[in-house]
Amino acid sequence: MAYLSMHSGRTPSEIIGELENGEELYLRRDSHTFVIKSYDASLYIGYCIDPNLRFAESVPYGLRWLTKDEVLALIGTSEVNETI
Repeated sequence: MAYLSMHSGRTPSEIIGELENGEELYLRRDSHTFVIKSYDASLYIGYCIDPNLRFAESVPYGLRWLTKDEVLALIGTSEVNETI
């Protein structure tokens, strides 16, 4: 697993445009990790992971559907770590 940060110079639109169906995007914001998973070009599911647990043991909470605009807003205000 590798990580690519926003320092790559890509815009939120470029980042979200590269997500393929089923891939996940990891965002850090206010000491929380949000996971965004793409299901198609306009619908995403997002959830927050408890930062006090190891990633593999954490249970998602705050699960909800997100629109592309909501995901773009989250990306624009978060530190982005993409699995590539």
